[in-house]
Amino acid sequence: MTRDPKPIAFTLHDDGTVTVDGFPDQIDVSVEMLEYHDGSIAAWRDGLLVLTAANGSAIYCIVGVRAKGILEMECAPRHVYEYEKLAIALRELPMNDTALQAIDIICRVLKEQNPRFDAGVFMDWALEDK
Repeated sequence: MTRDPKPIAFTLHDDGTVTVDGFPDQIDVSVEMLEYHDGSIAAWRDGLLVLTAANGSAIYCIVGVRAKGILEMECAPRHVYEYEKLAIALRELPMNDTALQAIDIICRVLKEQNPRFDAGVFMDWALEDK
């Protein structure tokens, strides 16, 4: 398989939230760059790189190493959570008290898993007109 790593674009918003413009299947990561992060966006867990933002998270595993401390990484597909897609899927539910309670529970669980998760944005996505 030919490698075709893509960049990941993080955006810092005026309110302090950080979002990401999608998670590519393959990335190249500088070990030196990761050392400068405080662990809130990029963190190592059990040998895996976990990237988190207000609108999603992904887990990458190392598949190779290049010169000058560059890690070749691939995304573990079952570990990509793009919250906007989940919220849009929730629009298919008939909006009643039960659906709103379900969305509230989902927001609480996602917030526990990802401290950067923005429940307000998620609710906006879920409740937006079709």
